[in-house]
Amino acid sequence: MKCESEIYSKLEFYCHYCKGFIDSFDEISTKVVVCPHCEREIQFSTRFIKYYNYIFKQNLKKTS
Repeated sequence: MKCESEIYSKLEFYCHYCKGFIDSFDEISTKVVVCPHCEREIQFSTRFIKYYNYIFKQNLKKTS
């Protein structure tokens, strides 16, 4: 089990095809992102987008 602070401090993505690092996003507003390494489309579910944006906003509250 990860502690809450580890989850909030790690808002970054790795492509699940080539395992290449994809820059962190501020908030996710689109369901599809293209990997800069392998150029494949990565689709996010609506549930994941809501969860990620919630964590992003919580992280902003902690740092401000």
